[in-house]
Amino acid sequence: ERVAQDDRDPASQAALVADILTAQAFIARTRGDDALTIELSRRALSLLPQENLAGRSVLAVNLGIAHWSCGHLAQAERALMEAYHAAQQSRNHYARLTALGFLGAVQAAQGQLHEGAEWLREAIRLGEGAPPTALAHDTLGALLYEWNQLEAAAEELERGIDLGARSGNVEIQMG
Repeated sequence: ERVAQDDRDPASQAALVADILTAQAFIARTRGDDALTIELSRRALSLLPQENLAGRSVLAVNLGIAHWSCGHLAQAERALMEAYHAAQQSRNHYARLTALGFLGAVQAAQGQLHEGAEWLREAIRLGEGAPPTALAHDTLGALLYEWNQLEAAAEELERGIDLGARSGNVEIQMG
C-alpha cells in the first residue's frame, strides 16, 4: 500500500514492487510453499524489465524449481530455459549452472535420459567444481546407476555429495 502511494515514477515503482515480490518468492520457496513461489515469481517477472536479464534469470530459476517440485515438468522446462538464456546473456554463472542442472533433471524425469545427461554434463563441464553443479553430479550419478555404470555412478554421487557439503547451502546439500 505504501508503495502505491509513493511519488516515484511508474517504472521505479514497478521495479521496487518487483524487488519486493522477488524477495517474497524466495522466502516462499525456502519454506516449501511452491504454489506461492510460482505466483510471486510470475508476478515479479511480469514487472521486471525485459532488459534486466540478471534479475530475470534468478527469478526464472526460482519459478522453474517450484514447478519442478510440483511435478509441472513442461512449465519447469520453459522457466528453466528462460533462466538459462537470460543467465547466459547476463553472465550470471550461478543461475546458468543451476538452470542447466535442473534442465537435465527435468529431461530425465520426462524419459529423455540421454538428453538429460547431456544437460547435466554441460553443467558439470561449465561449473568446474562449483557448488551449483552438485545437483548435476547427483542426477547424472542416478542416471549412470540406471544404466548399470556403477563405478562412474559412485564417482558422480560422491562428487555431488562433496560439493553439496562444501557449499554450506542446505538447499544444495538436500538436492
